[in-house]
Amino acid sequence: MGNSICPLCYSMNCVEKPVYARFLNFRDYQKLLSCRDCSHMWRYPSVSEDRKLNDRYELEKGIVTYGAFSIQNADAVPVRNMARVSRYVFPGAKILDFGAGNGAFLDYCRRLGHDTWGVEIEIEKIPAHLQEYVKPDIHHFDCAFDVVHMNHVLEHIQEPREILLEIQKRMNPDAVLLIEVPNEIYSATSCMKRILHRKSNSATSLYEHDHYFTPKSLKKLLENLHFNHVFVSTLYDNGNFMIARKILSFLGYGGLIFSACRK
Repeated sequence: MGNSICPLCYSMNCVEKPVYARFLNFRDYQKLLSCRDCSHMWRYPSVSEDRKLNDRYELEKGIVTYGAFSIQNADAVPVRNMARVSRYVFPGAKILDFGAGNGAFLDYCRRLGHDTWGVEIEIEKIPAHLQEYVKPDIHHFDCAFDVVHMNHVLEHIQEPREILLEIQKRMNPDAVLLIEVPNEIYSATSCMKRILHRKSNSATSLYEHDHYFTPKSLKKLLENLHFNHVFVSTLYDNGNFMIARKILSFLGYGGLIFSACRK
């Protein structure tokens, strides 16, 4: 079995998960591997190594739909993210938005007066007036940050452990790391679709994600890297049936996994 060492805890106690792979619309040659020790799941081969997948994406990207996310709710994302970050921000705090995307959260924070910087490999996505605050790689920063924000980034990174170690080196003592990733395997929606033998309709799952975190695997990763006060929970975005959503989130079946920890 290819790449059968867990990329998070290095355990060799790993198995294939063909049922989940079919649910995620994986191709026949792709594998979804799972670690029995930390419950993490990951794709083999990885997105960056998968030439067949990249060729298919070039053919299909014009008609690919990306689940529930749309341009209509894009403006609400930085506001929602700032609501979670604000409790950890103090006057003079230095913020790093790792995976700045189109710069919306970075721009929102700077307009609020926060000293905010970004990491984004595709800097051309960033508006020109913000590009001076963005670097293509974490290694370009030699300063320390008080708050590091990673919103739907870690699942795209081939080596998340190594990136987190580099981020950790650039955090002030008692700095806060905030992470949000999708709960693609164990959310209530995913579980129901598998019971009904339906497949995921999220193209990002197929074309972009290398890792499929669970609350357990994310918490174990952060603890293994010696982050402190690790808090992990699942969440649902606002919508209908909020009481049901809150109950499902409390039970670990929310559509998003959120973590907060300190250096």
